[in-house]
Amino acid sequence: MTSTTPRRAAVIHGYGATPADHWFGWLADRLVAVGVPTTVPALPAPESPEPLPWQQRVAATVGVPDEGSVVVAHSLGCVTVLRHLAATLCCHGSRGSRPPSASPTRARWWWRTASAV
Repeated sequence: MTSTTPRRAAVIHGYGATPADHWFGWLADRLVAVGVPTTVPALPAPESPEPLPWQQRVAATVGVPDEGSVVVAHSLGCVTVLRHLAATLCCHGSRGSRPPSASPTRARWWWRTASAV
């Protein structure tokens, strides 16, 4: 990556999990070790998740992604992240209109960002 935008990462757990489960902490530790500040938020009520509180927590953690952002998600966390990204990056204008950011350029940017780590 040649950008001067600082890298940052978020690791989002899934259904029934916490930040202490699975590989979430391991990955966060590895990213921090190479200089990427990383957050692993605890999503509310992981055993009985509700979409809105999960999306609010992801929005607070991820914010508006840029070329320095890395988001890794697992299980239901993937759906939550996709909802956040759709609301943040894609849904400009009225519902049902073609989002201006849904373009090959945006897809290439996303791929470069995701594969840079």
